[in-house]
Amino acid sequence: MGFDIASVHAVDTVKVDLEHPGTRKPLGASIIVAGFAHPKTLEAKRLGLDRLAREVESMGRRKKKDDNDAGQRLEEASLEALILRTVAFEGIEEQGEPIPCTPENVRKLYTDPLTRWIADQVQEALGDREEFFK
Repeated sequence: MGFDIASVHAVDTVKVDLEHPGTRKPLGASIIVAGFAHPKTLEAKRLGLDRLAREVESMGRRKKKDDNDAGQRLEEASLEALILRTVAFEGIEEQGEPIPCTPENVRKLYTDPLTRWIADQVQEALGDREEFFK
């Protein structure tokens, strides 16, 4: 018996249930992220490839000391992809008011030292491939 390609497909989005970073207890809040075939993921990949192409092109022109910035540039590219792939918030509030899921609010949530752990949990979930397929 062969493999039926209709038996496996990528899901559009995945819900990442947030956990307290110290206790791992559920917080009752979630981040919805784009799946592998979602247009936002494809856009993030395209932008990442464009950035990589520019990096390769400029390598010959760059001075040796600039190579130390490569790690920082990689982190920035990863953050941009994570922001692009974030589709929605559920149950995330600030002072009792829901936080709208805008690129600016996602960036703030993922980069603020007090909430940076959320980006870590979302990034970890993106590495869990089985969640993205049915």
